[in-house]
Formats: sequence, structure tokens, C-alpha cells
Amino acid sequence: MAFLIDQASSFKFRGEVIMQAIYAVYTSVISAGIMIGNIFHYFRKRLEERMEPFLLRIPSWVTPDRLSWSRVPLGVTVVFFLFFYPVRAMAIMLYNLAWITDILDGELARCRRQFSVWGCRIDPLADKIMNDSVFIGYACSGSPEVFELRTVLWTIVIADVATALAAGLMSYFIDMRVEAGISGKIKFGFQCAGGTSLIFSWINLATPILEMAAVLGVVSIMTYGYSAYKELRKQGI
Repeated sequence: MAFLIDQASSFKFRGEVIMQAIYAVYTSVISAGIMIGNIFHYFRKRLEERMEPFLLRIPSWVTPDRLSWSRVPLGVTVVFFLFFYPVRAMAIMLYNLAWITDILDGELARCRRQFSVWGCRIDPLADKIMNDSVFIGYACSGSPEVFELRTVLWTIVIADVATALAAGLMSYFIDMRVEAGISGKIKFGFQCAGGTSLIFSWINLATPILEMAAVLGVVSIMTYGYSAYKELRKQGI
């Protein structure tokens, strides 16, 4: 009996240590994200000032929502030119055009003051469809050069699906919309850089970049979960 009590105490202690370690890692990542976020916003302000003359010349029929939606067919077309009718130069051009639209849609919305709730929902969803369609294509391609990356690619895809579902459920059940945090924005940057490296077949470069994207995907899930927990506590649920 004493042996079982000792074992239970040992497991409890290990569980507490693991939870403390997870919390320490989480708070460290969030702190680093806040610091990077301040730097990011500083440079984004400078970028907005330089881009404004160009943005004002964009035709009125090119709206931020349409730019966001364009990433969906662009991502699908990239997959077509990668795996069904291989033309790597076309895939590279379209993939880079797709993530450039992610920069333009937000800047154009801020420049024109043309915001919409629908646009805020389309933007992150289009990002996920664009990148995840490419990652799923590589994960299912059976290519020997990306064989060891399959777990990382599926982790990124599953994390994106989980955050999209979490955002939808939180919006529907508790009327809460979570803004893309700095970890999500950096994750998207790593995904684009990793996707570009994959298309160029720079596997040694793509591997650490996509591994970081996978880690940030897990951090995004934790962020959504923590935000939902705080909102539920706030509403007394």
C-alpha cells in the first residue's frame, strides 16, 4: 500500500513538473512574441507609409476581400503545376503572388478604411487553404526527398485545421472572434518561406523552417484554447 502511495505521489510530482515546464515554455514564447510584435508593428508602419502611393493607384474593383479570396484558386493552381502538370517556374511565380496578396489585402483595407467582418474571416482561412494545399500535396506525393518531412507537414496542416475549427466554434457558441496573434503571423511567414523552399527543392533549408512553423502552429492552438478559457470564465460558464 505504501508503495502505491509513493508511486501516486511520484506521478503527481512529475505531472506538476511537466505542467510547469509547459507553462514556462508558453509564457516564454508569448513574451518573445510580444517583443517581436512591437518590432513588427514599427516596421509595418514604415511600410504602410511607403506603400500608400502605390495602393492608391490600385483600381477600385480590386477590393481587400477579393485579394483574400484570390489566394484560394492561386493555391489550388500551384498544386496543379506542382503535381499534375509540372511546371515549376509557374508554381513558384503563382505561390509567391499568392502570399504577396496577403500583404496587400490588409494594407489596402487600412489605406481605404475598407474593413468588413467577412474579410476578417476570409483572410486567415485563405492563408490556410493556400499553404495547406501545397503541404498536403507534398505529404501525399511519395517523393523520397520530402519523406522525412511528412510528419512535420501533417502537423502544420492539422494545427491549421484545429485553429480554424476553434475560431469557428468560438465565434458561433460564445460570440468571440480571436484576432491573429503575432505567433500566427510569424507562423504564416515561416510557412511561406518553407513552402517556397520546398518548391525550389531546398530541402535542407525547408526542414528547420517548417519545423518552426509546426511549433508555432501548436502555440497557436494553445493561444486559442487559453483565449476561449478566459472568455468562458469571464462569462461565468
